[in-house]
Amino acid sequence: YEIVERYEPTGLVVAFDPPPPTFRHHLYPGYKGDRPVPPDEFLDECHELEELLSSNGITTCMMPGFEADDVLGTLSSRSSMLGISSLIYTCDLDLLQVLDQNTEVEVFSQYWPTRRFDVESAKRRIDGIHPINLPDLKALMGDKSDNLPGIPGIGAKSATAILSETGDIETLYKDLGRVQH
Repeated sequence: YEIVERYEPTGLVVAFDPPPPTFRHHLYPGYKGDRPVPPDEFLDECHELEELLSSNGITTCMMPGFEADDVLGTLSSRSSMLGISSLIYTCDLDLLQVLDQNTEVEVFSQYWPTRRFDVESAKRRIDGIHPINLPDLKALMGDKSDNLPGIPGIGAKSATAILSETGDIETLYKDLGRVQH
């Protein structure tokens, strides 16, 4: 409720992850394969939180086959197309990829201070890469937190250099011989 008091939004949606699998598990069976199954107590608390939010008039959403991040990204993108500003409050830096002229992301963590991002501050955070290309960056270098392997021999530095030169994966594929690492 602190966030609601701070920002006084005209609308609010809280998204929850459904039980796996999601479409990503179907694309890559190892997706998040190294994460432990959440304990039943946690799932019970999530259900209780959902009921509490709903009873206080806050819209909640869970979409089978899609993570909460997918739902939030879709809602913010559609809002942006209508000229509606939105702020996503999350602990997942992956949501930086949905930043645009109408969408900001505020990332919180127990390990560092909360930080609010727009497109330009996100570009600084990810070494000049445009936030929309964050999936390309992760495809090249992998993502240990999601158990995504990436391309052998390419880490963050090489992936950033490649995308700085090519801009995105599609351009990279058009001229693979041009890139040296």
